[in-house]
Amino acid sequence: MGKRVRDSAESLIFKPLLRSLLKHTAHIIVEFQNNIMKTTILIIFAAITFVSCNAIKPQNSPLSLDGPEWQLTAIEHKPVVANGRAYLKFDGKDLEVKGKAFCNSITADYERMGDKQVTFQEITSTKMFCDGVMNLEEQMVSNLRRVKKFEIRNGMLYLSDSDNVLLTFKK
Repeated sequence: MGKRVRDSAESLIFKPLLRSLLKHTAHIIVEFQNNIMKTTILIIFAAITFVSCNAIKPQNSPLSLDGPEWQLTAIEHKPVVANGRAYLKFDGKDLEVKGKAFCNSITADYERMGDKQVTFQEITSTKMFCDGVMNLEEQMVSNLRRVKKFEIRNGMLYLSDSDNVLLTFKK
């Protein structure tokens, strides 16, 4: 008979405790599932936002230097006839510009600061001599070193220092 009383006493103590424990465990599991669901929804939302932002890249905005070869038409407002021998092509991904300065190929890094500011660094070129165009080439390259800003208007690219247009290009 002592064993029955002891089993009854244990039942009276442990059953409510076990019920309470199961109830709290169930509550914890439900909260955990809700948190997993919220986290999953948040991850899906973040992924959709990331993909959407990458899919909506601006395509050569009016202020974009990227894209076409910009053909040189003037140096300090003086028209030049380059016949495709003087041009720049900008690569916005690598922030690099490549081109031709009448005779020699040129390459430079460039930096955009704000909407209309640009500078060129580390301008390098091949070193061939071409009779009759070396003066124009030197003017083009030396003016590139002085550039501080740009403007694109009516299919024309104007590279300027603080006050004056140094080089003019067309698409």
